[in-house]
Amino acid sequence: MSYRPGAIALIAAPIIGLAAVLTLPQMPADGVARLAAIEAEPDRFLIANLLLIASFTVFVPAMLSLSAQLASRASRWGAWAAFAAAAGWTLHNAIVGTVLTQLSMVSAADRAVAGALADGLFDGAAFTAVLLPMLILTELGTVVLAIALWRAGIAPLWASIVVIVGLVAEFVVPAPFEGVGLYALLAIGFGAIGLRQLRELRAVQRAEAAPSAVTHA
Repeated sequence: MSYRPGAIALIAAPIIGLAAVLTLPQMPADGVARLAAIEAEPDRFLIANLLLIASFTVFVPAMLSLSAQLASRASRWGAWAAFAAAAGWTLHNAIVGTVLTQLSMVSAADRAVAGALADGLFDGAAFTAVLLPMLILTELGTVVLAIALWRAGIAPLWASIVVIVGLVAEFVVPAPFEGVGLYALLAIGFGAIGLRQLRELRAVQRAEAAPSAVTHA
């Protein structure tokens, strides 16, 4: 089984996410102000969220590929952690879908009512019911995954540490830079792991091609 597509996805996903958070306009906490910010730059808002959807979607095959690799190395808990992380990244798209509904609110005649509705999107039990599993699956799953990748010899220790620090950065870096810290560090950590996998795959291919070249010679 070739893990090349998964390695490429692992490199690409956080880079796309970083592009998304750099594109996204600053979003105020207040609903009325947030709708005004979206109205001022609707194209940036839409493009940024579409990039986030792309990033979260690409993370899924990356995590599933790592799950398969860990399973092949008898790391059952690591394989399950990667699967949990894939589920968490999938749930991220539901959050983005909720965020995007604000685009339809910017044209409301009563901005105060629309702002209250925009705030209500993120205050209800339905949103929390998606948010909490998403955070648990993504954060805990990725932390355990990073440790498992190091223990299985798939990732260097420093790359696993950078991934974990990136997840922590999302909660400790002040707004509006928390997303930049998260995706920049994930791009470094996961990028290093993905590049290492690609180098190992090329080395295996060269080793397999060498006997054939000798035979033909």
